[in-house]
Amino acid sequence: MTNTGPQRVVRRFYAAALASLAVIAFAGCPSLATVNEFATAGQQTTAAFPSIGKDFPASCLRAESYDQELQFDTAHGTYKIADIPPADLAARDTSAACADIAHNDSAVLAANDVLGAYLKALARLSDNKLVNYDSSLDTLAKRIETAAKLTDSVKAASGLASWLGDALTRGYRQNKLKSVIVQNDSAVQLVTAGLRRYAADYDTLLAIETGRLDRLYRGALSLDHGRNAPAAVLLLTDYRAKLDAIATKREAADAYRSALTKIAAGHKQLSRATKLTSKEVESTLASYANGLAPLIQKMRKTF
Repeated sequence: MTNTGPQRVVRRFYAAALASLAVIAFAGCPSLATVNEFATAGQQTTAAFPSIGKDFPASCLRAESYDQELQFDTAHGTYKIADIPPADLAARDTSAACADIAHNDSAVLAANDVLGAYLKALARLSDNKLVNYDSSLDTLAKRIETAAKLTDSVKAASGLASWLGDALTRGYRQNKLKSVIVQNDSAVQLVTAGLRRYAADYDTLLAIETGRLDRLYRGALSLDHGRNAPAAVLLLTDYRAKLDAIATKREAADAYRSALTKIAAGHKQLSRATKLTSKEVESTLASYANGLAPLIQKMRKTF
């Protein structure tokens, strides 16, 4: 059937109306993909941290155990490496410092987990999804309260944990994203600063471990004087392997600190932004997200 003039007008009207509705619908759900990518990369950073946190007290134990690992071979007048299981080394440790580090480790890991849960929540909100319930949130606040190392960040981390509980209860959506970021920025800055200090302390402990290892092995090698060449080669090989492992861990600790700096800076940028979907914000966040990727890879590869 041939379209009449009025029918063509009606068709054009409906086509124009549908196009307008599509534009309105798209404008009502702004793209926050860059915010999502940044928050997801931040959450992945925190997910890679536990291995670093667990190695902190282990570094203390290793440093305390080197004199136990090296045993003097009276028959050949040189040192050899003793085969002492890690569990036995820990059992022999009498250092109160190592015990204190192990005690604080749980609380620090909890603060890191809270930050990760918060960033995961931001990612979901930016994707216009509800914040997921996570049973681990029930115990995070209690774990944080045991911290001694994050004294100025404990309240901030507890505040983030409380907000997460509130977000679950109230069913926050994307339209709350900006206010959520502004509300929690101070806490994010404090928590990331506290975790950076912890990572710096870990790096310091690794440096102490390096120094103790260096003095002990160099001293042992100097006593050999070529009398037991096979044992000396074994000792030198072990010495270099341990030095390389520590150096790699120090690089991972530095990567975590750098990642935390980017997370804090990106979150600050979002809190100050007038519009989360502006070109400037998207460009800055994309830069931070891209910068986090190799740092995350470094942490994962090390541990």
